[in-house]
Amino acid sequence: MPRLSLFGVAMFWVFAVLPAAAGPELPAAAVTQCERLLNADAVRYVLRQIDLTEEQAANAEELIATAFPKEGEDPPANIDEILSFYKRLDHAKMTHQPEKVKRFSQRLQQLGQDVTGHAEFFSKLEPCLTDEQKKKLTWARARLERNPLGAVRPGDLVRLARDLSLSDEQQLELIGVARRTREVLGPGLRPPPKVRLEMISLCADELRALLTPAQLAKFEFRVLTLRSDLIDQGLRVTMPAAVRESSTEDKQP
Repeated sequence: MPRLSLFGVAMFWVFAVLPAAAGPELPAAAVTQCERLLNADAVRYVLRQIDLTEEQAANAEELIATAFPKEGEDPPANIDEILSFYKRLDHAKMTHQPEKVKRFSQRLQQLGQDVTGHAEFFSKLEPCLTDEQKKKLTWARARLERNPLGAVRPGDLVRLARDLSLSDEQQLELIGVARRTREVLGPGLRPPPKVRLEMISLCADELRALLTPAQLAKFEFRVLTLRSDLIDQGLRVTMPAAVRESSTEDKQP
């Protein structure tokens, strides 16, 4: 079957089964952004996902100010050259060319880029984090390594829902949502950005429909931390009262 026809059928099927559970719109930039997050922007993006306290955020801000010079303090790097070498590095990794990986990594380090995931910065911050925050940090850094744009992907939404202590019935529904979304947005289809945004938004709505109100509050909060969009570049996302209350209830015997 031609690609376009297959995509059209799959898209129609998703629209046909979509439950009426629309939630907040995902900003277009959160899904279709095509520029790699660099330096302080990348660090801030990761930290927004680990629920820093005010004290931890203040400490992190001091570390960021030390690790990443403010605009104008140092001559700006050639961003086009940096992005070009990142693309070459990504391709070398995908095609298993270790010598090129080493060479491009060294060049990026010369350009002031930390290709190891800002290891030194996070090594200084980790002693101030709880065990739970460290787990979230590991996942957030791994996700950024796989997805340097930080753009929201269906797998991100599915993982957020899966982490909400779902019932057996909910888990089966979740598998169905993941399968349908994968059929529509699979690597062989490559939908244009506008359609991709619509499909990922539909995936989010399907996930919302299978969650309880308490689970839904947590889900919406977690979605905000992914980009939406970059939450004015702060380090903390305000947790809604409903999320705090449901989290407290979960801890009670």
